[in-house]
Amino acid sequence: TGDLTLGGSNPTLTFNSGGSQTGLYFNGGTQSFGGTGSVVFATNSTGNRIEMAAGTDLTIGPNIAISGAGGYVGANTPTALVTLQGGGTGGITSDVAGNIAVFNFTNESSLTAVTSGDLSLHGTSWTNTASGVISADGVGSTINMVAPGWTNAGSISVINGATLTTGGTPTSGVSDYTNISIDGSGTGGSTINLAGPLTRAELLAFGRDPLSTIILLSGTLDNTGGTLTLDNTTGNLIFNNGTVNGGTLASTVDAGYLFNGSVDINFTGGVILDTDINFANTNQIRVTGDLTLGGSNPTLTFNSGGSQTGLYFNGGTQSFGGTGSVVFATNST
Repeated sequence: TGDLTLGGSNPTLTFNSGGSQTGLYFNGGTQSFGGTGSVVFATNSTGNRIEMAAGTDLTIGPNIAISGAGGYVGANTPTALVTLQGGGTGGITSDVAGNIAVFNFTNESSLTAVTSGDLSLHGTSWTNTASGVISADGVGSTINMVAPGWTNAGSISVINGATLTTGGTPTSGVSDYTNISIDGSGTGGSTINLAGPLTRAELLAFGRDPLSTIILLSGTLDNTGGTLTLDNTTGNLIFNNGTVNGGTLASTVDAGYLFNGSVDINFTGGVILDTDINFANTNQIRVTGDLTLGGSNPTLTFNSGGSQTGLYFNGGTQSFGGTGSVVFATNST
């Protein structure tokens, strides 16, 4: 209660939780954790904590560096808020295989996952300000956007084989996606897993290297009233048990719609499919609200190896229309 400052000797606070709450607890009011020094989460445990009581506003100074295997910064209540000040040597770095969870924060500094570290962005909502940087670098390093609401005016980048999983609803829509960048050049691909609801415009807004970015659709894409055309600037869209609602799906010869292994995709709201799609064994499009093949005369090719593969119409009065072909490429029921 009443602030905490690390002094001029640049001290390090090392938390070694074996499961019980271990570390710092800020008990109400407006407080600061400042000075110059480090906090190290030495074990991979959610018991390692910089935690606050409900009703606490905590400012973590620009020269407080938080790192390690696993821990918890903030509190899972909307009345406990964390501000990470920028302009110094501080920030939060998940730099060991494990998870650091940050709750209900405003980031003016840096949040980083490297060397197989994992950052989870939790709480009711969070904000990455214009000076804020959130990044993942390297195979196995991940950022998981868990909170139901988020705002991004700064930079979110994923490089060198790392993964970003989106979730929740962006406060400002398209502009929150504009400063997201995915690039896996030379590493076999970096991944963005679109696990929350998003619009066609939001899907097209984030930066990507189309040859090295793996784009997974696990959430719901609102494509109502328009056409999503994949080409050499967008890269492929890989179905990952998500949903496409309405509109037209099209592509050029440079990109297409793929399945991520043995998964389905849900089509709702009268999707028009205006591109060829190849179905491997077990892949299905589960249709609610009609399916139409568009004007390019597309071909759907089913390659069952014994499991159900193809189209599944999921109740009600529906139609399968338009112009195109279905090819049963294998001898399988």
